[in-house]
Amino acid sequence: MCNDRFDPYAFAHRGLRTVLRAAAEGTLSTDYADNSQVSALDEQIRRVLRFVELHSLVEEEFLKPAIERMELGAAVENDAEHWDMTLDVGNLHGLLQQLRSGVNRPAVGAQLAETFARFETTCRAHFDDEEAKLGPILRRHYSDDELRELHVRAFAAMPEPDLDLTLEIVLPTLCETDAAELLRQVRP
Repeated sequence: MCNDRFDPYAFAHRGLRTVLRAAAEGTLSTDYADNSQVSALDEQIRRVLRFVELHSLVEEEFLKPAIERMELGAAVENDAEHWDMTLDVGNLHGLLQQLRSGVNRPAVGAQLAETFARFETTCRAHFDDEEAKLGPILRRHYSDDELRELHVRAFAAMPEPDLDLTLEIVLPTLCETDAAELLRQVRP
C-alpha cells in the first residue's frame, strides 16, 4: 500500500480530478468547426460524465450506507450536492446533444466550456468536502481490509464496460503496488 491508510474517496477522486481537468481543457482547445475534434470532445466528456455517475452510484450504494451505519446522518448533506451534480450532468448532456446537431457550434461550444468549468469546480469542492468529512469517518470505523472489501464489492457490481472505464481512469493515478493489487482483486 502506497499510503498509510486506504481512502476510498481519494481513490476515485484522483482519477476524476485528472479527467475533469483534461475535459475542461478540451472544451477550450477544441475547434468547434472541425467535426472530428467535436466528435472526440463529445466522446471524452460523455465518458467523464459516465464515470461521475458511476462514482455517485458507488457512493450511494456502498459508501454512504457504511458511513450511516456508524454515524447516522453524517452523509446526508452530500445528498443535496449529488442532486445538484446530477442536474449539471443533465445540462452537459443537453449541450453535447446541441453540439452534435451542428447548429451554432461556436456559441454552444462557448456555453459548454463555461458550464463544464463550473461543473469541474463544483466537483472538486465536493471531492474535497467528502475527503475531509466522510473519508475520516470510514477510516475511523473500518479497517483498510474492510474498506478494500467494500471497494471490491462495488467493482463486482459493475457491468464489464463500466468496470473497464473505471479501471482506465483510476489505474493511472495509483502507485504501481496499489494498481497491481486492485487488478488482482477485480480481475482474478
